[in-house]
Amino acid sequence: SSAASDVYKRQENVLDILQKNNLSSQEIDKVVLRVGQAAYNNVCQPHDTKSRPRTVGDAMFSIPYTIGSAIFRGDVFLEDFSPEAIKDPQRLKEVDKIECLLDPDVEWEASKLSLRLSLNVAQVSTKSGKNFSQKMLHAKGFPQKPMTFEECAEKARRCAQFAGFSAQKMNRLVDLINGLEELEDVNIITELLQ
Repeated sequence: SSAASDVYKRQENVLDILQKNNLSSQEIDKVVLRVGQAAYNNVCQPHDTKSRPRTVGDAMFSIPYTIGSAIFRGDVFLEDFSPEAIKDPQRLKEVDKIECLLDPDVEWEASKLSLRLSLNVAQVSTKSGKNFSQKMLHAKGFPQKPMTFEECAEKARRCAQFAGFSAQKMNRLVDLINGLEELEDVNIITELLQ
């Protein structure tokens, strides 16, 4: 779903701040994500369900959970949305650092640019008193910020393990797709996907 995909993308803004400033999860005191009305309604409220997801679905549509997980592990992927992961007390400590705020300025700009679910401003505060802020219009994967072939391939490889595809099979598929123009018969790809 588009809303779930946009939730995942918000963690990119926070992780980018952490990486650019060489910050570890232990240094972070608080993360505030300023969003527009649509994002606030869909992935920030109700606060209790978003900060303590009861189901995997709750977690998938939660900015606090997704960003907290990103801080906890340095990334967010399918394994972060298991029944065990959403109850992990160490992860939930990071979730408690996340706050969502409805920001009228973000809402105005997001509406003007037709980015009502994606535009956000992330603010990271450290325990030592440093503050970092960054606006994100387009996350990786948007037409304005496309993924490379290798980034797509790596994402496919990571997803494939959840579908029971072997690494060897995925590597073969990636190679075939990468050379698609020279392939005489695409049926080999469909056969590998079965």
